[in-house]
Amino acid sequence: MIDNHEADESGAIPEDFLVVHGEDIDGEQLSAKVANRVLKRRAKAGFMPQRFPSYDGVPYPNPPEDVQYDPDLYHHLRLANKSYLEVKTEPELLPSPVTRIPIIGQLWSSVRGHAHGLVLFYVNRAVRHEVGVNRYIISVLNSFAIANQDQQKIISKLESEIAELQKQLDR
Repeated sequence: MIDNHEADESGAIPEDFLVVHGEDIDGEQLSAKVANRVLKRRAKAGFMPQRFPSYDGVPYPNPPEDVQYDPDLYHHLRLANKSYLEVKTEPELLPSPVTRIPIIGQLWSSVRGHAHGLVLFYVNRAVRHEVGVNRYIISVLNSFAIANQDQQKIISKLESEIAELQKQLDR
């Protein structure tokens, strides 16, 4: 048995806040009881329950097998999930006729390489930002697809219940 004692007006927790009697109580029950008490105390103090976001993306939901779905939606969603990270921004300097000139060619290659490096520095910053934005957008789209699947299942269930009720009314 677990005895719970309330805190006093100052918010101080008494030493016998949680007393465990008996050996039949396991850790899960104890954790659930403590979590329940914390939630009640937070609600009493005016705190709203918090749900923290996950920091990894929402994975691609496979097309549902038990309800109808739009194949185009899942085709394009799969391609978007697969391709949003495929961004290549490596320098691609093709040889030019000027690079064959003995002294000027080496100087030109060096200037050209540094100029491309500077441009790629700023391009890579922008691309990194866009890939991050795309990751969030893809996660939102995946969430919408999952919500759509859930709603479609509910709609199908409600339609079957309506059809059943119609049959009962027609009798």
